Amino acid sequence: MPSPPSSNGDNSRPAKRRKMAEPEGRKKEYLDHSRSDVEEDELLQLQRLLSVLHKKRKIVVIAGAGISVSAGIPDFRSATGLFNSLKKQHELKFSGKDLFDASVYQDDTSTSAFHDM
Repeated sequence: MPSPPSSNGDNSRPAKRRKMAEPEGRKKEYLDHSRSDVEEDELLQLQRLLSVLHKKRKIVVIAGAGISVSAGIPDFRSATGLFNSLKKQHELKFSGKDLFDASVYQDDTSTSAFHDM
């Protein structure tokens, strides 16, 4: 029984393999933006960061939920967070957390409270 013809053809060369570059070593640097004064070594780090941000096309930032708090954006779960403040501000009978769940549309009362905010 003859074998089926190859898709490459008998005379074609196999596809070239891409050369994989060795990963560059990564260096972690930390900048403290909570202070208004900037020291000279931090200024150099900041200038280097800005240079990289301007030159690169793709940048990945991995950050935790607490990054917004340091920027003045309230969190959700703390005593002064959005869940508690929304509940008090709008005199809700249910948790503020429930407003950020699809179940808010299960009854007219919660739907109305959500849209009134």
